[in-house]
Amino acid sequence: MGCKRATAHRLEIAQRYGIADSASFPPAENENRFGLVDKWREAVAKLLLTPAPDTRAVTWKRQQLSSRGFPYLPVSKERVQRVIDEDDAFLKAHPTRRSNSEAMARSREFKEVVRQRIRELAASRNLPDDEIKSVLRLKHQEIGEFAVKHSVSLAWLLEGAGPISKKYPECDQ
Repeated sequence: MGCKRATAHRLEIAQRYGIADSASFPPAENENRFGLVDKWREAVAKLLLTPAPDTRAVTWKRQQLSSRGFPYLPVSKERVQRVIDEDDAFLKAHPTRRSNSEAMARSREFKEVVRQRIRELAASRNLPDDEIKSVLRLKHQEIGEFAVKHSVSLAWLLEGAGPISKKYPECDQ
């Protein structure tokens, strides 16, 4: 119990029983003590009625709904349950995280095609495995260095378009 609250409580008791000069002080009112609690309860009620941005917020709302303190909030259980149901429906229709397996599959396929082109080029030019090992990781800088060092067209390497290079026209497709 805070010092001000304890003092207000003592003053209220002293005024109730007419002790000493307690009447010379302004009356201690119970309503003033709970003003902050009422504001806090209103803030929690507003949060419960605000649309949830993610599933964690919905979980928090459910916990508040089932807590011991919920009956003291200035909002009905049915209204909060309706808001939670609306949040669930919205989040199912608009998920915050998506696993785009189709895009990941396209990316894997693209990388495998580029690696295959690098291997074919290395085989046609008798390049040792240790020379192509780094470029097979498909890091931008290493691809660029490989293309410059071996006079390979980036358009051909990445897209399969155009000639392989000007230096080795017999290897062009």
